[in-house]
Amino acid sequence: MDTFNQELKCELNALWTRLNKKSQYAGKLAPPFYGYAPDTFHGADVKILYIGKATAGAPESEEYQAIFEGKKSAFWQFARRLCESTGASLAWSNLCKIGTLEGNPDKNFAKEQMDMDVRILKEEIRFLKPCLIVCVAADTVYDDFVYCALETMRGSDGFIEKPDEDNAILWVRPSVAGYPPILWMRHPERKTSDYLDYAESEALQLLGLGRS
Repeated sequence: MDTFNQELKCELNALWTRLNKKSQYAGKLAPPFYGYAPDTFHGADVKILYIGKATAGAPESEEYQAIFEGKKSAFWQFARRLCESTGASLAWSNLCKIGTLEGNPDKNFAKEQMDMDVRILKEEIRFLKPCLIVCVAADTVYDDFVYCALETMRGSDGFIEKPDEDNAILWVRPSVAGYPPILWMRHPERKTSDYLDYAESEALQLLGLGRS
């Protein structure tokens, strides 16, 4: 199942059509990405909303399981790792709901869709009610998406920086103001095994499953 209502889907489709008419974007935009949660998600004991940056395509629901099980990218390897260590069901979303056919949306294109994407992200969180949000897009041009969607900032009133002894940095925020706990980390691609171990450990702690 996709992760948001028909009204928002229609608005997103209309935004895609409008942007695709602009000369600088025409023919370069990927189809809108609606997010995905398996049918078992709502009934799972542990639910993770896993958020990336953008995607160049919008897979059909029936393709999701094959993608989850078979993709060798660091993004999906870390997703599988989280599910194995936490026993979670995982829903997939992106900060940018309209990607580009090559690369990721640049700062200008991200800004064009930010208001729409923030509304969708808030609705996804409300609809899915995850136990934990894991966003693997820290320190990118999309940081403001996270601040706005989660109504927070880094610092004492928001995300807490968690450097380890090797100065590998990620950020966490415990459950607050109706939002579940959040792990905000850099993308797993080309990250050291120590960094990924550290991120997994923080995810377990936020879920109350920390290893003693």
